[in-house]
Order: sequence, then structure tokens, then C-alpha cells
Amino acid sequence: MDRYIDSGEFCYILNSRQMGKSSLKLRAMQKLADRGVACVEIDLAGIGTVDVSEAQWYNSIADELATQFDLDAELEIFWDTHARLPESKRLANFIDEIVLEQIDSQIVIFIDEIDQVLSLGAFTDNFFGTIRSCAERRAARPKYQRLSFVLLGVAAPTDLIKDRQITPFNIGRAIELNGLQITDDLSPLIRGLEGSVANPSQTIAEILDWTGGQPFLTQKLCQLVVESPQDAIAQIVSTKIIDNWKERDSPVHLRTIEARLLAKREISSHLLQQYRYIITSKSGLIANNSPEQQSLRLSGLVVERAGKLQVYNPIYQQVFSRDWVDRQLADICPHGKALTDWLDRDRSDVFLLDGDALDAAISWKEFQWRQNQLIGIEDTAFIDRSQARRTDWKLKKIQDRIKKFVKILLLLIGIGLVLLVSLIWLGRSLTISDRLDRLERTSTQIMQQYEFAPIDSLQAAIENAKKSQAIRMTLMGDRSPTIGPKLALQKLVDSIQEIDEIQTYQQGVNTVYFCGNDRIFTAGSDGTIKLWDRTANIPISEPKPAIALQDEAKIISFTSENPECDRMFATGSSDGYIRLWEKLGIDRIQNKAKIDQAAAHQGSVQNVRLLRDRRDDRLYVFSTGETDGKLKKWQFDNNNRLNLLKTFVALDGNVAHPQGVVSLNLNGKKDRIGSAGQDNTAKIWDLDGNPIAILSGHIGAVNSIYFCSSVSNNCTDYEIATGSSDGTVRLWSADGKYLKTINAHTGEVRAVRFSPDGKLLATASAKDPTASNGNSVRIWNLEDNGKLITEFKGHQGSIESMRFKPNSNLDRQLATSGRDDSIIRIWKIPEVMPSKHKHQEKINSVRFDPYDSRYFITAGEDGKIAWWSHSPGQLPQQLSSFSAKDKKIKFNTIRIYPNSTPNKRSIAVGDSQGNIRLLEIETDGDKQNIVEVSSFNTGQGNVDSMDWNYKPYGDRADVCLLATTGQTGDNIKFWAIDINENKLVDSIVIPPIHLDYSHLTLRFSKDGESLGIGADKGRVALITKIERLAQIPQVKKLKYDREKALRSKVIVGFSKDPQLFTIVSKEGKIWRSEIEAKLIEDEKGVQTYQAGTENIDISSQDGSIATGGAGAALRIWDVRGRQLADFRGYWGTIRSINFSRDGKYLLAGGDDGIPLVWQIDRQIPDLIEQANRWLAR
Repeated sequence: MDRYIDSGEFCYILNSRQMGKSSLKLRAMQKLADRGVACVEIDLAGIGTVDVSEAQWYNSIADELATQFDLDAELEIFWDTHARLPESKRLANFIDEIVLEQIDSQIVIFIDEIDQVLSLGAFTDNFFGTIRSCAERRAARPKYQRLSFVLLGVAAPTDLIKDRQITPFNIGRAIELNGLQITDDLSPLIRGLEGSVANPSQTIAEILDWTGGQPFLTQKLCQLVVESPQDAIAQIVSTKIIDNWKERDSPVHLRTIEARLLAKREISSHLLQQYRYIITSKSGLIANNSPEQQSLRLSGLVVERAGKLQVYNPIYQQVFSRDWVDRQLADICPHGKALTDWLDRDRSDVFLLDGDALDAAISWKEFQWRQNQLIGIEDTAFIDRSQARRTDWKLKKIQDRIKKFVKILLLLIGIGLVLLVSLIWLGRSLTISDRLDRLERTSTQIMQQYEFAPIDSLQAAIENAKKSQAIRMTLMGDRSPTIGPKLALQKLVDSIQEIDEIQTYQQGVNTVYFCGNDRIFTAGSDGTIKLWDRTANIPISEPKPAIALQDEAKIISFTSENPECDRMFATGSSDGYIRLWEKLGIDRIQNKAKIDQAAAHQGSVQNVRLLRDRRDDRLYVFSTGETDGKLKKWQFDNNNRLNLLKTFVALDGNVAHPQGVVSLNLNGKKDRIGSAGQDNTAKIWDLDGNPIAILSGHIGAVNSIYFCSSVSNNCTDYEIATGSSDGTVRLWSADGKYLKTINAHTGEVRAVRFSPDGKLLATASAKDPTASNGNSVRIWNLEDNGKLITEFKGHQGSIESMRFKPNSNLDRQLATSGRDDSIIRIWKIPEVMPSKHKHQEKINSVRFDPYDSRYFITAGEDGKIAWWSHSPGQLPQQLSSFSAKDKKIKFNTIRIYPNSTPNKRSIAVGDSQGNIRLLEIETDGDKQNIVEVSSFNTGQGNVDSMDWNYKPYGDRADVCLLATTGQTGDNIKFWAIDINENKLVDSIVIPPIHLDYSHLTLRFSKDGESLGIGADKGRVALITKIERLAQIPQVKKLKYDREKALRSKVIVGFSKDPQLFTIVSKEGKIWRSEIEAKLIEDEKGVQTYQAGTENIDISSQDGSIATGGAGAALRIWDVRGRQLADFRGYWGTIRSINFSRDGKYLLAGGDDGIPLVWQIDRQIPDLIEQANRWLAR
């Protein structure tokens, strides 16, 4: 420093406290004074910083100069003389005019404690600016070359002038204080230790190792050694400096460093993070002389060595340890602990903030900004990275949704368009997701409203499926991303029976007549009659009436069931009148003349029938009143007048039905008329009013009576049908003899009608609790002992009238009218299988031909086996049959060897007497006959279940195992069958297996390695090691992970993957489990809610599961339990189902004795085409 001052340079000693600045200053001033240099010391701390004005502050400095230099000047006069000038300018003038003028020698002004006044703001900036101006004047004014300044304090040069608009303090020479080194003259310290320690020089070296040469700390440690010379230095450091250091820190040193680090909270976090990096990093922190590093160095805690910042000494490192830093950081910012963990773990994302903690850190950061406080680099990086990760997570979720619906991304897009494309795909994905949700909801609504509006629902299902197809095409996928639209369309296509619908807009339709094939007459409670043209090119829901009557006409009657060419018709109305009409043409009722009318009954006319009597070729009208109970006969005379001929009287002298007549109809020969009434009877009369028979037996009002001969010339013994409020239909012979009762409905039977061929009977109900809308129409097969064929639902309220389409034996149609919904519905009646072909009792087992799915075989309770062929859209055709000679035998189960060929089919069938019959199909020209080849008895009583193995047994390519189960003896047995000879191989004996189970079902895995067993109470077992002669089969019983007291029967099956098997309970719950599993995880089961499941099958193509059971319900599910298809049989329970090997068809048989085949490989375009064909009818 002496050298620099001698050369006239300004100097500054800006270092941390207690580094020897004061000692250096005193020695320097003494040396300079000895050489004749005028020196003065100005201690800024002595001037003060509190309640000191700028004028006072500058005046004090000038006063110090005048006093210490002993200048001849009146300071007050000088100061007042320059009052017009700023304070800093006054001081500059004082130096120029007084100090430099009165002192001729070199001048050095020492200014100490400059850091004490940095907080004074603008006037200290001007003060240091004045000092800099003295240096700048040297070139122009030589006297300033004698003036030098020496600045001392704890500050950086950049701190001296805060105002960034003023030129920084950038003059002078920095004097570094590096502490004591082992190479320095340490003799004073050594002398102080002499007499206290054995080797003072070695002790000094050890002390410097601990203090790093820090002057104050070195002197303190030397003093402590003198006080405790017997203690090791490490112990002295630990016990008297580090332990409880805040209490032992006297004179204050360590607390000064702490205060320096924590004084300004706006920069403390950053200083602590920098320091933390220094003590945790092996490589240290590279020095860059940044303001932050200067602040850290001025604290005295760190020092620059070899271009890197390091902790000054070991004492500092132990006092200001990592734990101390972490505690301070945690106090300064809410994320301090998380930040330290992040820094310790190489900035791993695992330790980033999230949730409320991240929100708090962001709020803290924003608050620091608002307060214009400095935020540490590590704080900023930590919070920004946490925010970025949160954004990344959100983007990842969005990307996952995009990947779910979009399979192919656009490629080769410019980098500048990536963000735009991502946003477009995001919006598109969200739109598609919403559309898919709407499609699913719409599908559910369509299936719910199908019963009430079949045609509208089918049209809606087509549109819904088209939208699903459009989305599939948009996503460029092979399958639609939603299953609802296809399921709804499939269900409607396979179950719809309504082919036409007419909204009459009448207030209740009481009568409906076919007028030829394409026109329909209706009569309404509002007194209107309308003729509807079904062929008009208009929407079905808004048919155009061809003609209409606005007179009172509640009911209508023609002279025949096909009134296309009838010229005359009669009507009855609610005013009690009957009227006779003449039309001038088929569509020209509006030009008619009302021929006559007559007041027929008190109250409303309930029935009217028009008859042209063949005996006299006259027109007669029969009418009944709704409440008067009378049946009257009227004649239309030559004067075109209606004359009452007779009121019919019963044998007991009363009117026809005292409590009211409900129904009236004529027979085919037109020589009998039948009436039905509220008195629970129906009556047959001749046309002259003479009673012929009373039909009794109903326990409710008889609502309808109908003659088969009125519509058909092919009637069987069943000539008369009556329907009652007791829910039954009774069938009678022509002379009134009771023949049969059909339990038709659970509600009232409102109407009965025979079909034109006399083979079918239609019944309509009201107040039926089994129908959601309270009514239904059912069709019964009179050729098959009155068995139910189908059921129609859709009308709201009761169905008062219905008619079969005349002369439509090949294309049977039925028109029904709803009294409350004013709608005419035309129904397609399904084709009926001839009774001689169907099974007379339930079908117990069905199987497709493994080689050719056009053929299948059935086995029934009636002891019959049938071989069938089928074509899509048609009833199966029976090719041949085989019946047991013993009529008591029932066939329970049938299986075709999986590897059969058209030339060799091995068929096994098990019966109720424990027999296994081995059959084959023999071809004789165009005929295919079922032939029994051999048989054997299992000793198991009733053979309940059996299955072929899929692979040959052992090394015998011609031998395959057949597993059977029964009700007696060993309940699982294995039989070796010679496939070529179709007979039992007696020489191969496999030990049977006994399980304490009942109601067993058996299924082999597709690889032939395992046999799955399902039984009662939910019990499941697996049998393995049955493919080798020398091995004994092993049994593994599977348990559920959560046992229940009772479980229903379960059925097992194997998918294409032999390591997975499926379990289905009677309640319809589905589990999938691995062969090696020890437990069936109950909670992983999928609930289908199809109660009464009797049988399952698993597709070998895609693993889908078919379940069949009660209510003729047959459904297909995927492995996730989502319903893929829904079919319905005729009636009863489905007992057996089977997928074709090619996956195209599903076969079912059950209680109705009719095998049904559904095509299941149809995709949405196929279903749309099929639906459009139906609507085109």
C-alpha cells in the first residue's frame, strides 16, 4: 500500500471485518507521517447515520479535515458563503480552495467504515462521486496529484455508488488482505506462546490449519491455547469456540458473519444457496466476482483460492454447517427444505414441488417480485422447474387422451407447426370424446324407447351407428371406439318385428280393418273413420289419410274381413246410433250418401256387425250396447230404412248379457253369431236370436270372442276363441265344447284373432304387469299345442282391435290399434318351424360341425338327435334325425370330435341312463343320415356333461380322450375312443376321479393339457397330466380369495390361450384366471347382471364370451365384461350355446325345442344394410 500511495494512487481496502484493516491503517499513517506526508483519518461511523442531514454530514467531514490538518479557515463562513451550492460541491470546493492551498506536501485522507453510510442513499453517492472527481482532475490540475484517498470498510466497489445513472466508482487500487500465512513473520505470536506450549512453531502451524490465517480468529485461538495449554487444539476449538458458539462468541466474530449473511432477506436465500453449494460440492464454486459472490466474500465466510470460492477455515465450516444452512433456508422461504433436498440429489425431479407446496412457493416468488427483492438463482430454477413439471404432467395427461383416440399422428410437420398441431389434436380429441359419450347415451335411450317406438328407434339406431362409423373413419381405426351404437343397432335388427306405423291422430282407435293389402280402415272414439294408404310416398310417422268421415262413428263393420270391394258398411257411435253407409268407390266415401240411421241403444254402441244374408240377399245389422246388455238385429228394407227385427233373449229370459256386452262376431258360414259379456260368459246364437251354447269357465269378464272360420278355411278343432280379464284364452269347438286353455297374459286379454291359415292365434292384453307400458300382443302356435311364438310390445294403453292381413300365409302380418296412443302398428310374424321338425321337448345340447359351420347337431329331452343345416335369415332345415328306441331316454349332452372332417365325424352323445353313444353322419347321395356306430355305459347314471380332448392321447394318433361326468359313482371318468373306428378302446384304462362336487360341467383347454371343472356352490377344479399313459391325473381345487357362505353353480371354459380359463356363475358374474393361479380373485370378477345363466361358450377367434339362460336371453361379452351383442330366443330358458369355429355364428337351443342360429360377425355397415332392408318392407 505504501508503494501505491507514494505513486499517488487512490487505494481501497474493502474486506470483511476483523481482517486487520485498522492495524494496517494505523501503521500506514505512522509511516507516512514519518516521511512528511500529511495524513488525516475520517471515521464515517463517528459522524453517524441516524437523524443526520446531508448538510450536517458534509459539514462534519469538512470540520474533520480542518481540525486534523489544523487549517487556517473559518469553516462556518466558508460554508455559508457557498450555501448556493450542493453539499458535495461545497466539500469539493473546500478541498480545492482550502486544503490543497494551505498544505503544500502530499496529502492522504483515510476514510474508514464506509459501509456504515451506504444506506444514506443519494448524498453518499455524491460523496464518493466527489472523491472520484478528485482523481479525474489530476490531469488538468497538478495540485490534485498531491492528493490521495484510502477507503476502508466492508463493501464492494460497486456498492459505493448505488445510482445506476451515475458513473460507478471505478478508480483506485484494491488492497487484498489474505490473512496470516505460515510464511509470514509470526514471531510475535510465537513469543506469546513461549512458556505455555512445548513447541510454539508447531502449535502456530496447527492453529493456522484451524483458522486459515484469519487474524482475529488466530489471535483468539492463541489466547485460548495459552489459557489451556494442556488441552489439544482440536478439543479447544470444539469446546470453546464451536460448541454453543453463539454464547461463547466474545468478542463478537462469528455472530458478525451470521448477521452479514442474514441481514438482507432479499439476498440471504441466494447467499446461503451459494454457500451451501460450496460446502457440498467437491469441485467448489468458480469465482466470477459477481455482486452475490462479493457479498458472500465480504461476510468473511469464504475466500477465493485458485480461482474458486472455498470456506475460509474448518472452524467456519463446522459452525456454519449444512444443517445450519438448511435451517436458515427453511426460515427464509417456505420451500427451503424441499430446495435443499433437490440440490442434494443432483436436482432430481423426484424432489420438485407440487400441489399446495408449489402454489405457496409461486406466491412467495411473486411477493418477492412485488417487493423488488432479489430472488436467488436456485430458488428461481427450483420453482420454475416445479412449474414446468406440473405443466408437463398436464400435457402428458392430454397426450394420453389423444393417444387413446388417435392412432396415427401426422408426420413430417414443420417444427414451427408442432404446437399448433398439438392444440388442434387436443381440441379434436376432446370433441370426439364428447361425441362418443353422446353416442353411448343415445344408444341407451334408443334401447329404452325401442319397445314404444320400434321403427323410430331403428331409424335412430342407424343414424347413431353411422355417426360411430364416421368417428372410426376419422380415427383411422379398424374398430369403432365405442360399442353402444353397434349393440343398439344389432339388438334392434335382430329383434324388431314392427314393419309399419301409422299415427292416426284419432282420439283412440277402436276398430282396424285391412282394405286389401295396402289400405287400412280405422274408427276412432272421436267419431271419425279414416282410410290410410300405406303405399303413399310420405313418412311412415305421418301417413296421409285417403278418406275420412267426421260423423259420429265409434266402430265400423263391413260385410267381410277383406272389405276392399264392399260398397256398404255400418257404423256405431257413442250417441247410441247405428248408421248405414254406401260408398261410390273404394276411395270415394266423401261422395257417399248416409242411407239411414237408427237410435239403437241407450248409451254408446259397443259393437256393430253388417251381414248380407245369403238366404234372402238382404242386409242385416247386429248391434250391442255398452251398458244395456242388449243384442239387437236390424234389417235394411226396400225403402232404405233400418228396422229393428229382434232383441235377443237368453234362456233365462234376460237380455243377452245383463251386465253389458263387450264383443260380437260372426262365424265364417254367417249362420252363427257369438257375443261375450261382463257376466264371465260367451254365448253362441243363430241369426234368428235362438241361443245355441253358453261358453262358461272364465272367472273374469269375457272381452273378446272370435271364430276361426270367419277368416280361414283351414281351421282345426279350434273354431272359437274367447279372451277374458282373468288373463286366459279358452279354445272351443264349433258346437261350444271346451278344448284347451292358454295362460296368455298376466293382465286382461282384450282381443283374440285367428290367422288366415287357422294355425296361429293372436292375443292382446291390457293392465299387464310384465309389460312396461301395460300391454302386449302374443302369437301362439295352435299346431304346436298352443306354444308361444313371439310377443309384440309398443302400444300405450289397451289394444282394442287387431286384424291379420288377409291371404298372407307366406308373409304374415298383424295390424294392432291402440285405444290410448291412436297408433296403428303393423307387425311381421316370424316364420314358424314345422312341429314335426322341432324337438318336442327342450333342447339340452347343441354343437356346430367343427369343419363346416353350415351344419350343426342338437340333442333333446325328447330322446331325439337332429342334424341341421342353416342359411342366414332363414330357419334351420332339419336334414336327418335319430331317436332312441326307449322312449324314456333323454339325451343330455352332445359333442363332435374337434378334429372331425366331412368324411369322418365322431359324435358322442350322453343320455339319462348313463350311456355314451358314438355316432357319425353317413352321406347317401343328397341325404345325410345319423348312424349309431357303438355305445357303452359309463356307470354314472345320468350323463350330465362331457367333452372331447383337443389332442390325441399319448402316442396314439387314432385315440382321443372323452371325459364324462354323471350323478352316481366316480363323477369324472376318462374314456379312450378310437376315432377311426368310433368305438371304445378297452385296453386303455385311466383312473377315474371323485370330487365331492355336484352339478359338474367339463371343458378341455384348447391345448389338451387341462380339464376345467365347474360345479355347485361356486366350486372350481383343474385336472392336469392326463395326456400320458404312465401318469395319474392330478387335481387342483381352486379357492376364492374371499369365501362366501353360499355360491351358485358355475361353468368354466377355455379361451384360445390355454393358460387362461373363464368362470361364469349362475348370477352372470365372469372371472378370468390363469391356470397356475391358486386363488380366484373375487373382486376382479365382472358382473353382467344376467341372472339365470345356464351355459357359456368362448369364441376361439377373439375370446369373447357367450352366456345363455333364463328369459331366452343370449348375450355376448368381451373379456372386460362389456356387452357386445344381445339376442332373444322364442321363449323359456336357453340350455346350450356354441360358437362356430370360424367365429361367424352363434348357435343356441333351449326350452322351446327350436335351434336358433345368429350371424355374429356382422359389422356396422352390414347391420345398417340389414336394417334398411327391413324398413324398405
